Order: sequence, then structure tokens, then C-alpha cells
Amino acid sequence: FSTHVLDVAERLCDRVAIINKGKIIACGTLDEINEHHEKETLEKIFLELTQ
Repeated sequence: FSTHVLDVAERLCDRVAIINKGKIIACGTLDEINEHHEKETLEKIFLELTQ
């Protein structure tokens, strides 16, 4: 499953990967990714990682 709608990914996916400029910059369960970034939503994590 692939989407750009991050709230849908949060609800449907067991694992996610965040890709920036063709490279995977984060991959794992939402809990695993959030452990390293401590944001409330996947969108906030995405914005932090891609700025």
C-alpha cells in the first residue's frame, strides 16, 4: 500500500517507510518511528525528517 495521505497510513498500516529524495529515511512500526522522534502524528514526524 502506498499513500501520501499520512493520517490514512497511520490508521491502515502496520509498518511505514518515509522516503525523501528517493531514499528511505525512516522505516518501522509507528511506535518504533515515534520512539526516535516523539511527535504526536506521522505527519509531524514526516515534516521534521524532510525539512
